[in-house]
Formats: sequence, C-alpha cells, structure tokens
Amino acid sequence: MKLLGGARGIIRWTVRGLVLVAAGFLAIGGPLPPTLARVFPGLSPFVLLVDSIVQRRWYAGLFWTAPAVMFLILAFFRGQIFCRWICPAGTVYSISSRFSLNKYILKVHLGGFIFWMVIFASLVGTPIFLFLDPLSTFNRLPALVRGAYSTAALVPGLLLPVFFVLGLLQPMIWCRHLCPLGYMFVLARSLRSWGVKKTFSRTRREILAGLFVSLPLAILARRLLFTTVRKGKDFPLLPPGADNVERFTSACTRCYVCINACPSEIIKISSPLGRPLDQWFLPTVRYFVDEDNPDIGYCPEFCNECCKVCPTGAIKSLTLEEKQNCQIGIARVIHDACLAWADNEFCMVCQEHCPYDAIDIDYSKDDVPRPVVNAAACRGCGMCYNKCPATRAGKAIVVDGVARQKEVTKQRRRIRQRERSRMGRGG
Repeated sequence: MKLLGGARGIIRWTVRGLVLVAAGFLAIGGPLPPTLARVFPGLSPFVLLVDSIVQRRWYAGLFWTAPAVMFLILAFFRGQIFCRWICPAGTVYSISSRFSLNKYILKVHLGGFIFWMVIFASLVGTPIFLFLDPLSTFNRLPALVRGAYSTAALVPGLLLPVFFVLGLLQPMIWCRHLCPLGYMFVLARSLRSWGVKKTFSRTRREILAGLFVSLPLAILARRLLFTTVRKGKDFPLLPPGADNVERFTSACTRCYVCINACPSEIIKISSPLGRPLDQWFLPTVRYFVDEDNPDIGYCPEFCNECCKVCPTGAIKSLTLEEKQNCQIGIARVIHDACLAWADNEFCMVCQEHCPYDAIDIDYSKDDVPRPVVNAAACRGCGMCYNKCPATRAGKAIVVDGVARQKEVTKQRRRIRQRERSRMGRGG
C-alpha cells in the first residue's frame, strides 16, 4: 500500500496498468482492426508537431489530431498528467524506478535541448532525434519478435530495455532528464508562469541551443551524412505511400506499426550497413519465398494494411485502388540467371503470375519466349520474384526501388483486358 502511494496511488497504478496492457495488445496485434495499432503512437503532440513541419502540411485528420491536442491542452492546466497516468513507456520506467538505488549518474536535464533541437532541425527536413519519442520507443518491442531476431531489429528496440535497467540506478532517468515529449508537457504548463524569471531564462537557453546548435548541424548532416539523390539505382524499396526516400526518412519515427500490420511480412527493419545515416533502421520492403506459406513474401494486390496504420503520415493513407496503382519499384530480369534467356528454356512463370500484365515477351531465334519488364506497367509488387523458379544463380528477376513512387500506367492493362474480352466473345 505504501509502495503504491496510498489510495490515489492504487487508482493511478491500476489505470496505468490497464493502459500498458492495452498499448501492448494493440502493438502486438489481436482480433481488433489493425488500424487501432496507430492509437498510442499517434497520441504524441510532439510527433504531430514535428511531422507537420517536416511534411509542410497537417497530415493527421481531425479524428487522429484531437487526442494529441487534447493532452497538450490538458498539460497547460495539469502539467505531466499524460506522463503519470497514460504513457506506457513511462509506466515501464516507473516499475524499475520503484526499486532504484538512487545513484544519480545524470544530473543535467537534456529534454528541453533535445526538444528544441528536433523542432529547429525539422525546419530543414532533418528532425534529428525524433526517434526518441517515447510512444514510438514503446511500440518497437513487438518488432523484436516479428520474424527472425536480427541486429537491425534489436538495436532500435533496445532503447526501452536499456532505460528500464538504468532506472534501477537512477529513478526515472529518462522521463526527468531526457524525454522530449515530457518536456513539451512541462513547457505547456510553464506558460502559466511565463513571467517567472527563472522559467523564462531556462527556456530561453534551451531555445537558443536548439537554434544555434541543431540547425547548423542539421544542414551539415543533410549535405554530408543523410540521403543524397542517387543517379540510376540503389534506392531502397519503400512501402506503398512512402512517396520518396527523403520524405519517408524524415517523417518516420521508427515506431514499426507498419511492420506489425503487414500480413505478408515483407516490411523489415533495414540494416544500417552501407546506407546514409537517416536510412538507418528504416522500415523497408524485402521480398522472400516461404515454401510452407506461399501466400506471404510479396505485396498482394488486394492489401493496403500498411497504408491504414502509419501514425505519422510517413506512409500516406492510400485507398485500395490507389495502392494497386502505386509503383514502389520496378522489376529487372537478370539474363544470366533466367532459364529463358540463359538456357533457352520455355519458362514464363513471371508473366503468368504478374497481376499487372507488366511482363512482355521477346522471342529468341528459336522462338523461345523471354521475359522483358514493362517499366511503365510494373508496380514492383514482387510476385514475379516470389514465383520465379530459377535457382542456379539466384532469382532471375528482382525488384529495385524507385526515386519517387508514382501511379503506374493503367492504359496498357485496359487494352489487354479488352483484347481478352473480344477473344472470349468472338473466338
């Protein structure tokens, strides 16, 4: 009873426990609609503000905006009530802090500096440290158990466990000294006492540090370390609705809601090796073959789950029809590995399975059909890769990412459908 802080403490811990269970259930997934997975990551007014600046638009509709704005307004009167009653990450940190050794290894409050650094960096489209939002941090845990354990999945998922352990040394080290969302609520509450000299002086230092430190660093990092426009190839394959790599990397908080929502299990956490800094641990598409479950491993035509769940607008909310016509990549035939091109064998499996009629035919001297990708019609869904029977030198057809996602040509598909209809009627 004493450990929980009396009757009020029991009520608060009951509420926090229920919220924690609900947040975990929605993050992992269950019988509820997948769209609800975005509820908790979407509660952060910090992410709402930063991503709106980055995207130069208010990306969230009224329904998804209202809760975050409500908690921000509530903070004006009650301060960090969200942190103490709602935040699932804060609840996790509070558990370990109850048994803390009270060893103060960090005494400086850095939350304000982090907050203003992210705000000013977002003005140039490079919101450094946006991934530190606590609600996104909590939502990364299910990605650790989604498929195989890998270094790429492990690193971003370690933030919550690390600060849980640090809470055993210094109580609430994250919430009191580092959390940018918690600082935002404190800032909202301090507006009621803005005339107090001490409060204004501290906030002014934090703002100036964000302006004169993070803004130049963000500009420099954007030029030297972050995504540059590549000529020709090597663009990552992004989920439908991501638009382009620079926009996606800036708006994505690495909450991995899209990974948990994807029924085909093709959205994975990318490895940082060989990638610009802003692409580290980014959700990207990777096609594969699962002989035990042939219905996964590619992006099916009648699925747009990832387009429904993104809480930051990094993945646009595309309708099913829009998603079906969104080109996320372009397939490419590897002639040396292809049975038709290299061995002169009759094999057009890729054309047989392509749902977009994006595989044309080139005949050899012996009238053997060979696949040729029609880039204007290809959506990059990966069905051809998934079904390709070539094994000698790996898959004979692969999918490359594009510089910018666009709508595929519909005209060719309509023509072929009309031709098939005429053949069926007239024989």
